[in-house]
Amino acid sequence: MNPVFSRFPFFLEESEGRYRAIVDDQPDLVCRRAPDLTLIYINKAYCDAARRSADDLLGKRLFPFTLTSLSLETEAVYQQITLENPIIEFETKDVTSNGLNRWLQWYVRGHFSAHGELLEYNAIGRDITQLKRCEEQNRLYLQSVEYIVHERTHALQESNQKLAEQLMVSEKKAAFLSEQELWYRAVFNNIAELTLLFEQDEEGEADRIIEANIRACQVLQYNHDELVLMVSSDIITEKHNTKYQKSYVKQFTEDQIIRYQGIMMRKDGGEILVDISEQRFRMKEKSVVLMICRCMEEPKDL
Repeated sequence: MNPVFSRFPFFLEESEGRYRAIVDDQPDLVCRRAPDLTLIYINKAYCDAARRSADDLLGKRLFPFTLTSLSLETEAVYQQITLENPIIEFETKDVTSNGLNRWLQWYVRGHFSAHGELLEYNAIGRDITQLKRCEEQNRLYLQSVEYIVHERTHALQESNQKLAEQLMVSEKKAAFLSEQELWYRAVFNNIAELTLLFEQDEEGEADRIIEANIRACQVLQYNHDELVLMVSSDIITEKHNTKYQKSYVKQFTEDQIIRYQGIMMRKDGGEILVDISEQRFRMKEKSVVLMICRCMEEPKDL
C-alpha cells in the first residue's frame, strides 16, 4: 500500500481537528443540524451565547436564540431551503438573562447529496443587537424630526395664512384709502374758489403750501408743481402779511374759522383783492391751515 494512502485517515483527522479549532475560535455562532433539525455540532461561541453546555444542546431540536412563541416560525424558515434555493438568511430575537433584547442574523446553507437528498444544515449566526439598537434610535430620531418638521410646517402655514389675511385687509384698506384720497382730491380741485392748504410753522403761521386746487393755479398763474414749492410770503403782499400778523394770528386757534380781506400777488406781479376764510386743523399729526379765497374782483385775463 502506498504510504501516503495509509496516512490519509490521519491527515483527514488532523485537517478536521484544525477546522474544528478554527470554527470553535470564531466569535460567530456556528451550528450544524440534521435534516430533522436536531443539533449535531455547535461551537464554543454558540454555547456561551446560549449559556448552556454542548451536552445540553447536542442531539436536541432546540432553538435557544428564538422566543418560544416563534420557534415554529424558525422551523418553517429552515423548511424553505431546497436544492434550487440552498441558502437563506433571517433574523431571530430573544431575551438575554439580564432581560435585554438580543437580535441575531443567521445565514443557513443546506447541504445535499448528488441525488438531491438533504444531508444537513450549516448555520452561522451574528449578533446584530447594536445595529438594531442604532436602527431603532435612528427611527425614533427620524420620527422626532418628522414631528418637528410637521409642527413647524403647520405653524408656518398658520402664520402664512394670517399674513395673507392681514395683507388682504391691508390691500383693501389701501385701496379704500386710495379711492377716498382720489375722491377728496376731486372735491378739492373742483372747489370754485381759490383754495390753498398750508403747513404751519413753529409760530402757528401759514407757511409752506402743500396743496393747491385748479382755481388757485388759474388765478395765481402758477402750475401746481410751482405752487407746492412756494411759501405764503410768495403770494401774499408784505403789507397784508404784516396786518395779518398783528390782527389775526394770535387769535387763531385750532378748528376756529376767521375771515378777513387780503391782497394776493400773481406770477405777473399783479395784485388781487380777495375775501379770505381760514381754518386751522390737524392732518396726519401736523397742524395745517386751509385757506379759501374769493376774488372780490375777477382778474381781467381770466
